[in-house]
Amino acid sequence: EKSWLLKFNESKCKVVHIKHNRNPMNDYKLNNNILEESVQEKDLGIIISDTLLWNDQIKQCVAKSNQMICWILRNYTLREKSVMLRVYKALIRPHLEYGVQ
Repeated sequence: EKSWLLKFNESKCKVVHIKHNRNPMNDYKLNNNILEESVQEKDLGIIISDTLLWNDQIKQCVAKSNQMICWILRNYTLREKSVMLRVYKALIRPHLEYGVQ
């Protein structure tokens, strides 16, 4: 039997059962501990749900972008078109584009 050099923390590992197939919803074990089931998980900033829908991910991106817009409007007094375009491209657009394309 081969031994892994990487140790997993069972309390941090979760299982997301995808509902689009005939998944028997088995219990998965790691080091004889049953892993916790989850409806959705966030990994690298991307929300993955058991239905594989992107609604929660898009809502999160829009909410973060709206927060940035409010922060910009509170802190920037100069609202010339060229300045706002650069601020938008640097601070807001990355939130809208990450993980949504």
